[in-house]
Parts: sequence; C-alpha cells; structure tokens
Amino acid sequence: LITTIFDFQDSIADLLSHTLIQPFNEVVAADQNYLYTQSGELAYQSFVLIKIWTILCFKQQSSLLTAHSGQQDKPKIVGAPRVHQKLTASLAMAERRFWNSIWPSMKKQLTGSVIERDVQMFMDLITFLCLCGSDIIMLYSQEWYILLDNLETEHESPTTAQFYQKVKQVKAMFDDPPLMMQEDTLSQQLFLEVRESMRLYCEINTAGN
Repeated sequence: LITTIFDFQDSIADLLSHTLIQPFNEVVAADQNYLYTQSGELAYQSFVLIKIWTILCFKQQSSLLTAHSGQQDKPKIVGAPRVHQKLTASLAMAERRFWNSIWPSMKKQLTGSVIERDVQMFMDLITFLCLCGSDIIMLYSQEWYILLDNLETEHESPTTAQFYQKVKQVKAMFDDPPLMMQEDTLSQQLFLEVRESMRLYCEINTAGN
C-alpha cells in the first residue's frame, strides 16, 4: 500500500489541482440540485477523491503503528522499529506534499465560489481530516480558520443560520479536535460517499443521453 501511495501521489495531486482550478460558479436554478450540475458533480468527486487519499494514508499509518507496537515485545528483530518510524515519517511528509500541491487550487476555488454547497463540502472534508487525526489540520488550522471567517460573511442565503452553525462547529475543531473515529467506521462512511458519487455520475450521464 505504501508503494501505491508513493507511486500515484503526483498523478492524483496533478489531477486534483487541474480539476479544482476550474471555476465552479455555474448558475443553478432555484429548483435545481447543485450536485446534479456539471460543476457540482466535479466538486463532489474531487472532495471524495481527497478523502480516499486521506483514508489510505490513515490506514497505512495505523498499520505501521500497530506493527511497531507489536515489535516492542520482540527484541530479536533488530532495526524493525526504526524502519516503521521512517515509513511513518515518510507517509506524513507525503501527505504534506500532497496538500501543498492541491491547496492553492482549492483555496482559489473556495474564495472565488458563490456556491454555498462548495464551502459545505470543504467543511465536511475538514471534519473528516479531524476524525482521521490528520496532521494536516495542525498545518493549515490558522489559514483555514481565517478562510472560514471570511466565507462566513460572504455567503448569505435562506439557510444562513444553519450555515453559520456549521462554520462555528468546524472552527471549534481547531481548538478542541473531536475524538478520532474508528478506521472501519470512517471506511464505511467513505464507501457511502463513493457510492453516491457513482450514482450521481450515472444519473447525470443517463439524463444527458
């Protein structure tokens, strides 16, 4: 799994960077679901792909930590703990490089978007990162806090009260992160989102034909 992560990281980061740099400011009719537009589908799939990448890193880091703990009771295996520590550090650096690649495009997208749903998907991603215990939260917490403050004042809508409450909850995670969720629970949640992404793709393309 580590080899797969390292082999495909640059390709996936490039794909997301090019996808997210496209404007999602598609005009949406009042009775139209944003996710059923081309922009909405693209945004949703992009955020799901980022979550998939995050859970892969999370699962591998968890496996390395478990292996490292198990080796502590086996002194005959020389050098194993050090190898696990190096791999864990390499994964952490890989995740940071991944975010350094995609964040500029994502930031530009969010600050230029007039669609509240885009911001909500971003906040869902922050929540997911928190539940994974990702170091990315610590790395970007200040910048994301300021960004959410600015976005909060820019998005006025009939659902403003609910939107403000969501922003408040997410910003609170930077000071008091929620407890990490079980790996199986996170995987199940992500599976449902992937299935929803596939359903949207099928429905949109069927309607287009």
